[in-house]
Amino acid sequence: MEVNELKTFLGEDLFEKVSEKVAGVDNLRLINTDDGKWIPKARFDAERQQSRELQAEVSALKTSLEEGEKDAGKAAEGFKNQIERLKKGMEEKDAKIQELSGAVEEKENRIGSLCEEVKAREGTIEGLKGEMEKRDETIGHMHLENAVRREIEKHHPRDTDIVFRLVDQQKVTRQEDGTYSGIQEQIEALKKDQGYLFGRTYSHKGGFPEGTAPENPLKAGSNLDVNQVIRTACGR
Repeated sequence: MEVNELKTFLGEDLFEKVSEKVAGVDNLRLINTDDGKWIPKARFDAERQQSRELQAEVSALKTSLEEGEKDAGKAAEGFKNQIERLKKGMEEKDAKIQELSGAVEEKENRIGSLCEEVKAREGTIEGLKGEMEKRDETIGHMHLENAVRREIEKHHPRDTDIVFRLVDQQKVTRQEDGTYSGIQEQIEALKKDQGYLFGRTYSHKGGFPEGTAPENPLKAGSNLDVNQVIRTACGR
């Protein structure tokens, strides 16, 4: 009977007991189930021990593998959780970027609107500058006209408007102190060349004081004739 058959026949427990009994017997020979030849018990025991060691090693490897699988599962779960956290963080950052992009776009639109407003105001300012320049120019002309008329009045013109038209204002210059030069010279030239324009007399009627005698006296009663000549010469 072979060993495997004996084991089957005796049962696991009884076979183990028999094996223990014969373990200390020297020169005991058992049948080799591989080729049916008798082998020494020592060899059988050695192979049996090797088999047990291999089983123990396999069991240890199995345990290590199970533990490795558990560790790998834990690690995978950890990686999965980490990936989820990173994914959530990326989503939050994307949302923040979208929010910032919207804010930047809104600010850019606001800046564009402000630039348009600035351009519009600049146009308004330029228009106001133009109006102010025109006003200053008008005021300047008014000051010049008043200065010329005041100077003309000092020489007792027969008709201030006529003499005013004969003064070339292009030759009048405003000084830094606000006075004007070039008026007196032109009036003196007019008095010399066209003395009939000057020499106005005053009557006590209407509250006007009596004037001085004309510098180029005319015959009494000829003022109306002279004035008519002056108006005709000036196209009036």
